[in-house]
Amino acid sequence: MASTCAATVDVRESWRTAGAVPLRLDLVDFSAGGSADPAGDHFVLCFVLRGCGDIRSSFDGLRARKQYFRAGMFVPVTPPNVSADFWMSAPMQHLMLTLPQNAFEPWRAHSDAPFSPRLAYEDGFEDTLLSEIVRALWLEARENNGNGALYADSMRMALVAALVRRSQDGTIRSQKGRRLSRSELASLHAFVSDRLEDELCLADLAKRVQMKERSFASAFKFSTGQTPYQYLIRMRIDRAKDYLANSTMTIWEVAHATGFVDQAHLTSVFRRYEGLPPAKYRKNVRS
Repeated sequence: MASTCAATVDVRESWRTAGAVPLRLDLVDFSAGGSADPAGDHFVLCFVLRGCGDIRSSFDGLRARKQYFRAGMFVPVTPPNVSADFWMSAPMQHLMLTLPQNAFEPWRAHSDAPFSPRLAYEDGFEDTLLSEIVRALWLEARENNGNGALYADSMRMALVAALVRRSQDGTIRSQKGRRLSRSELASLHAFVSDRLEDELCLADLAKRVQMKERSFASAFKFSTGQTPYQYLIRMRIDRAKDYLANSTMTIWEVAHATGFVDQAHLTSVFRRYEGLPPAKYRKNVRS
């Protein structure tokens, strides 16, 4: 790099998402100056949360490129087995996502490589959809993945889909969608109903109908109008309503029996779906 001034790198928080393929998220404060990232076996995506200024980037010692960055922008992706050097003209705070290569596994059938190298070497960029997904993943991880593995899997699939879409100039070669049969939907309903208190992930449901995760998520949404996560939450809320109306279980016991983290989690989700807290719902249906 042109400057020999080394940046101070302070990792303030570090979390992991739930799900079949956990993603690591680090909240990192960079001072002005240069920093070097050695080659790793994963993809690294950095989102600028605070600060603004010029960033010069160089991959594998190639010619450095300079660009002005501000909050809400993404730094060029660092792919596996590639070293990166950065120099920042001003302090910035980044949200750094580390994505293992198998996060891109559902797209291998549609490309010779799981991820086009074009995105890694283009300039920094803005992407509203990616920004919302990254923020949602960060909030979910910091709240100890309260929404569960299925939610984390769905968000991870959305993140990867958005990255692949961008790397392929907005086009993804996709398979023709199909509907799940009535017997498949009935099998899934029974499977989920018997396991509402368990930690389900997308792979559990896809395996039930012998499909890949990506194809299953698309087919499920096409067949039901809901994502698998929305379907699971709706079933949990409906089961909770039944317990509240027809049992003497405490609200904490209802939360435990329907797969919610605790009473506060049940109350928050129940209020969002039904417009009132569980205790008020129980009082109304019994009055």
